[in-house]
Amino acid sequence: MKNRSVTQVLEGKTPYEMLYGKKPHMKDLPVWGIKVWVHDPTSAKLDMWAHEGCWIRFDAETGAHRVYFPDHWTIGVKQNVSFER
Repeated sequence: MKNRSVTQVLEGKTPYEMLYGKKPHMKDLPVWGIKVWVHDPTSAKLDMWAHEGCWIRFDAETGAHRVYFPDHWTIGVKQNVSFER
């Protein structure tokens, strides 16, 4: 997202636009609050292998996703995330 934001130094253009000469394609960016499924590799054989959550944002420090789990009222940073289409 950093390379797709307008900056003053580049006269109103994004770094992506300066590098490639065209506007960035943002159609595939996830929408805040979209339903996601998080894979849980520690589940037992008969337990659920995925947990439902709501996508919040990308986590810049880890490169993973921040996900809100409404059934537990918690927010976690997860990498194994599948987005609902």
